[in-house]
Amino acid sequence: MRSVHILRRAAMLGASVALAALLVAPSGVAAGTAPITFRMYLFDSCISGYAPTNSTLNFAWRAADGTLKAKGSLSIGAGRSWEYCSSDPAIWVAIGDRIKVTDGGYTRNFTVPKLTMAVDRAGRTAYGTGPAGRTVKICSTWALFGDFEQCTRFRVRQNGTWSYSRSHGWYGGVGVRLTWKSPNGDMLNVSTGVPRLAVTLGKAGFQGTTAPRTAVEVAVNGRSIGQATGDSYGDFKGTFVNARGRKVKIAAGDRVTAASVASDVDFIVPAITGAADRVTDIITGSCPDTGTSDGWARLTVMHSGHFRGGGIAYFEADGTFTVDMRNDPGGLYSPTNIIANDHITIACMQTTGDAAQLKFTVH
Repeated sequence: MRSVHILRRAAMLGASVALAALLVAPSGVAAGTAPITFRMYLFDSCISGYAPTNSTLNFAWRAADGTLKAKGSLSIGAGRSWEYCSSDPAIWVAIGDRIKVTDGGYTRNFTVPKLTMAVDRAGRTAYGTGPAGRTVKICSTWALFGDFEQCTRFRVRQNGTWSYSRSHGWYGGVGVRLTWKSPNGDMLNVSTGVPRLAVTLGKAGFQGTTAPRTAVEVAVNGRSIGQATGDSYGDFKGTFVNARGRKVKIAAGDRVTAASVASDVDFIVPAITGAADRVTDIITGSCPDTGTSDGWARLTVMHSGHFRGGGIAYFEADGTFTVDMRNDPGGLYSPTNIIANDHITIACMQTTGDAAQLKFTVH
């Protein structure tokens, strides 16, 4: 469900959050007008920012203990933006990293501050650490299909901690970003989503969202058989396997829990059914309520790995639904015609934003 994860690195250079930074420059360059700036995401594999046009930027990226992560030179074009991404999966932007950049005339030295964010879905709270007494900004649509984000600014406490609560908007999969901006215009971001977990009926795979670079364990019927680790945005996927290393497929009636994802991940997998008619473009199915149904399902149409369309299904009292993908796919998607070999996913949503899914191919 990366598609519902707003606030991705694609919008990084226009986002807002910053680093602790020190500018070393010739006299006459005022604070807030640094010719070289950083715009980065914590836990990401890339460092990036802006530099003078038509310059050559030399950089050295070191871990907190001084270990060299990367060094090199970048040519800066008319757009002034620069970016270096490591191909090593073990290298990402971490707290305490020291980054030195120079274009020959100016030098910037950065130490990545302790800016962190965790989301407690059950407690409807986000919390973490940041530079004491400095203003940070938290942004989200606070809705799974929200079309604009809302941002709130507040100060980090003097002990370096912060928390933010609201009565609604903590549905699993909703994206959240924390931003801190330095006086020189540098930005450091932490981006993740409200924790969520999805499993698929008849399949051994699972996926979801947790805190970035965090390990998770998923239990089925009380047995911990799924392990995974979140990426730079907290997205994860894994496979259920038993003690002998054999895959374990999810069945109707299985109870799924994952306290390491969220304390309220706890649902029974329903006996989902589904069918698609490529003559009428109608998808029918059912998501029986096993105690935590949210009353709707998200429908996704894929073909050869490409997204073709989707829909929203609202259930009848017995959990059944009918969606006309040609004329009324639910109000959030454009009409979609169904063709042979389309791959359909029916994601039966739970009240927390977790999902039990059924996947099938149109014949």
